[in-house]
Amino acid sequence: MTKLLLLTLLTYTTLATTSITSLLKKYGVKEDQIGISILNKSGKEIYKLNENTKFIPASTFKIISAYYILKNSNIDKSGYKKIMQILQSEISLNRKIDRLTTMKNMLKYWHVIHLPFAVIMFIIMIVHVIVTILFGYRWVF
Repeated sequence: MTKLLLLTLLTYTTLATTSITSLLKKYGVKEDQIGISILNKSGKEIYKLNENTKFIPASTFKIISAYYILKNSNIDKSGYKKIMQILQSEISLNRKIDRLTTMKNMLKYWHVIHLPFAVIMFIIMIVHVIVTILFGYRWVF
């Protein structure tokens, strides 16, 4: 919760009045635990810290930040709709990734259970064929 509060504070503060490094120290966040990339309206980077490092909650925070910025900016309707579609697809992809990760963890050891049963069924099939041949096979019709 502290990290989310810190990220929210960083989003709403200006670099002119607040030092990001001092905020990180104040909330006890190490610099390797956070990634920040702040751009001005023209797209020029104002501040960056571990901007290319991937962090687990980063996507969620990007969506929240983008939504807040969209609601408080002067973007035309077509641009707004396009950005909202991108955000919705990002949310959808994040949900799919979460589901796939859950399934991967659930089925991680499937072969441990499946392989012995497959071998047992193969052995039963071979025994069945041998017993059928030994006791005489007759066609049903």
